[in-house]
Amino acid sequence: MDYMNILFTCIGVFVVFASYKNYDWFMNHRKALFLSKLIGGRERTRIFYIGLGMVIVGVGLFHIMTGTSIS
Repeated sequence: MDYMNILFTCIGVFVVFASYKNYDWFMNHRKALFLSKLIGGRERTRIFYIGLGMVIVGVGLFHIMTGTSIS
């Protein structure tokens, strides 16, 4: 098993968790603030990040299950 796959999955879980909990330190990052202005609010940004995190988790789990490497 490749460690990059596990790291990728953990990052996805982290993004989903931080977005779901609505942590200020995560949502007040300059990139999140830019995205918030772009798509129209903090709640939409949180939904976007939760979806993005789920995709990252899915890709990581897919690669873990198939035994292929992300890198």
